[in-house]
Amino acid sequence: MTTAKNLLPPAGDIAQGIMDTLRTGRPHPGLPVPVGELDTHLMGFRPGDLIYLSGDRSSGKTALALSIVRTLALQAHVGVLLFSPTQSADYLVSRLLAAECTAGTLSDVRLLRTDTQGFEGLIEAQQRLAKAPLIVCDQPNLSWEEFRHFSLGLQQEIGLIVIDALNGLRPPLSPARETPTTD
Repeated sequence: MTTAKNLLPPAGDIAQGIMDTLRTGRPHPGLPVPVGELDTHLMGFRPGDLIYLSGDRSSGKTALALSIVRTLALQAHVGVLLFSPTQSADYLVSRLLAAECTAGTLSDVRLLRTDTQGFEGLIEAQQRLAKAPLIVCDQPNLSWEEFRHFSLGLQQEIGLIVIDALNGLRPPLSPARETPTTD
């Protein structure tokens, strides 16, 4: 007879497997998180993880998300889908360019206020960004089902999905509301 005890391994067995992996010198599997203390606690992002960033308006959530995207896509060459229904792809990529080069602030990049050396740094950053396995989607008003279908189509190319602003996705329709009725 199959019981939960037979199906589910004890935590001690799981811990032993982790220790065996660490003893081989291989790092614990997971994509690196570019914030040292956060990486220490999470041990990297692993398949199936859901990490939810929340905070007050203008508290740096998008900046942290872009830092993660930049580290994984541009430095570790991990495929990333960055979805932001509330900010344009142009704006997000401008922020990535500003962070990746030494040209100055985001407004310096957007207004091309930089010296020759800074502009060359901007060109190099653009070239690195062009080679990065990064897809930026800024389509507003997608439903959860449409987003799921879209992301599943990219499943072989991406190792991480970053959604900036969950509230930008339309909730699914309830079955009762899908078929209009008349009285």
